[in-house]
Amino acid sequence: MKQIPTGTKRLSSLVQLALVLYAHHGYAEESDAEAEPADLGSVVVVSDKKISDTYLGDTKIETAPGSRATLTKFQLEKLGGIGTVYDSLKFLPGVNSQGGNSWGAGGAGFTVRGFSGSQIGIVRDGLPLNDPLFQMAVGSVIGDPEDYESISLIYGSSAISLPSVTASGGSIILKTVAPTPEAGVFFKQTFGNNDVQKTYARVNFGEHAGFSGWISVSDSRYDNWQASDLRAQTKRAGANLQYAWNENSINLIISTQELENWSTMPKTKAQFDSLPYRSGYALTTYPTYSGTTGVNDNVVNGTTPSSQWLMSTSFHVQNYMINSHFKLADNLDLSVDPYFQRIRGGTSSAGPFALNETLLNVDLNRDGDQLDTGVPFARQMLPAQYRPGISARLDWQLAATNKLQLGAWYERWHSRQTFSYVPIKANGKPYTTNGESNIASDGRGNPIYMSDQRTDSPTLKLWAEDIWNATERLKVTAALAYQHTKLEGRNIGQVLSSGAINYNNPGYERDATYERFLPAFSLDYQADQNNQVYYSASSNMRIPAAASLYGAVGTSQKPETTINQEVGWRYRDSRLSSSLALFLDDFKNRQVSYQTPSFVTAYYNAGKVETKGAEFALNGLLPHNFNYAASYAYVAATQKEDFELEGGVTVGGLNALPTKGKQLFNTPKHLATIGIGYDDGSLYGDIRAFYKGSLYGDLTNHEKIAAVTTVNLALGYRWNNLSRYFKNAVFSLNVNNLFDKQYLQGVNTGRFSSDPSLAPSQLVGPATYVLAEPRTIVGSLQLNF
Repeated sequence: MKQIPTGTKRLSSLVQLALVLYAHHGYAEESDAEAEPADLGSVVVVSDKKISDTYLGDTKIETAPGSRATLTKFQLEKLGGIGTVYDSLKFLPGVNSQGGNSWGAGGAGFTVRGFSGSQIGIVRDGLPLNDPLFQMAVGSVIGDPEDYESISLIYGSSAISLPSVTASGGSIILKTVAPTPEAGVFFKQTFGNNDVQKTYARVNFGEHAGFSGWISVSDSRYDNWQASDLRAQTKRAGANLQYAWNENSINLIISTQELENWSTMPKTKAQFDSLPYRSGYALTTYPTYSGTTGVNDNVVNGTTPSSQWLMSTSFHVQNYMINSHFKLADNLDLSVDPYFQRIRGGTSSAGPFALNETLLNVDLNRDGDQLDTGVPFARQMLPAQYRPGISARLDWQLAATNKLQLGAWYERWHSRQTFSYVPIKANGKPYTTNGESNIASDGRGNPIYMSDQRTDSPTLKLWAEDIWNATERLKVTAALAYQHTKLEGRNIGQVLSSGAINYNNPGYERDATYERFLPAFSLDYQADQNNQVYYSASSNMRIPAAASLYGAVGTSQKPETTINQEVGWRYRDSRLSSSLALFLDDFKNRQVSYQTPSFVTAYYNAGKVETKGAEFALNGLLPHNFNYAASYAYVAATQKEDFELEGGVTVGGLNALPTKGKQLFNTPKHLATIGIGYDDGSLYGDIRAFYKGSLYGDLTNHEKIAAVTTVNLALGYRWNNLSRYFKNAVFSLNVNNLFDKQYLQGVNTGRFSSDPSLAPSQLVGPATYVLAEPRTIVGSLQLNF
């Protein structure tokens, strides 16, 4: 780093910038990605050597034996605007980001090396965030990016100590901002088009006799870009409270969220070509409490389109995590991380549905008769989930060159998932519900459910990992884990069937057990101070989604297993950092899902898939405060078998679909980014182009969407050391999709085949795709007191 003489006017701003680029210099790199959280909020003088050992500019230097990339807090602030955590992943090499929005309140998805987000284990401070019911972690409920000090993506091979049952293709590790020794206030106000408004504030209490902490609150609101009269809102609150003594510490981390959002409308290729780009769901109202006495009112029929008022999502999420570290002896450390997650009172509406008063023996629309065969109700998914768990790790320094970790993880997840029917108000919106009230009932007073599912899932994982520094340059890591998961499901009887309730339906119970030993091995060779080479291999397992218990496949769904191998090289000097990785991932029992016309998610095993490819990343510093970044990924995800239909099912007379040798859907073969930036400590800017190759919407590769290149722009200015009490201020401007490209971003609901010669069915037909968000402009003012 360039040395600035003491006393110059630029000293304070440049020193503060260097400190900001990594004030958390104590963050130790560990192969299992479980290093202690660092202090990003305080200003601590660190040496140039310390910074250069860890960072190149604001890019983190990775040294673990395996592909890994990290977004630092200041990259998130500079590049990401206020988007979701998922949306920020596109700044990492080889990530195919899709969906979501720039305001941080919508859902989003991504793929890495052909693995979807449901195959990547997402963990925040020891809490697994993937929902076991569908294996996804919804991006909008992960939290405010301002609450995170880093987001690390581990490609392919997952960390052995990761508490996850979904990580067949890698993991994402989220680290919460640590409390600071100094008291202070961080405030950020954001505004933008689509009438976006976000207010975020965090108060640091400072350190007092070993106690420190902060609390944060935020409120985000924006208009749906496909329908401006649909306004989304997210309210969040968080805290990190710490007590530290000697070399011990206990952190209580809390995160709560209340989300109300409206889904954007996915489209087929034909709809994309024929409909206006910003068109969404039909603006239609279906008020429940209306009708004419003595007349068969049939308001909803099978061809009625979904109303935008009914495509809503509302969730209440509470996360509680304790991260504790105890120094038992000079060579012995213990970490214990209990957690609890609660999701309650949420709804996810999926359009109107007609209920039949005659079959249910009740006056549903209150018009004085029981003749109406098409009374409109909002069909809603009502989840209630409780997730207690705990993980513990014992790190034992056996010798100067040998470290052993022993660990255990246990959780017992419980869910009640109902599809019920809720009245629609006169304005076309569903009545709010807490999951228990306002549900339609039959003549006996029984709530009307399409399904009523109760699921329990206990998981136990044990592991041992040994890290041996065989020589000064060669490090060998060997690990073995044992994982045991049981899915226990009960589908309660007396649910709606063929328009009536079957009171004699006793329901059913199903259970399935999945267990496996999971070995991992790596070699890490530091050839010299500039060059590192490594090899890693691991076996991973992803259990079926718990929802599969209630589908046609039931307990026959097999776990997805992978063998992930990778060889890599890294080079770095004082002005350049580069990496190259070659990878090979062998799937067995690849799991795929699709949504039926009744909005039920169904699951199948699609057989073997071989994924191989290469990733390259380059970051560097240029003269006069300029910098650059580039990456390229090639992914060939080849299906190795034709897809055989089960249970005598045929499509167009075929009992197997020709998928062998075809590219996996929603997996572009080519991804690339290139960007150039400027940062002099006060003024900064970054312009970055993203190329996404063409991809398929079905397993037989009959339908393809085109490649596209988009550009993002980030600008900002920092005012440093303004006064004794007013530390600094930052104004930032982020423009996503700078040239306002209109394109299909990725697959929303894939198909087994889109072959037009086959009759449409649940397996066959046009895929639906996520539309890219139009150009968005976000401005933020950040103040530190």
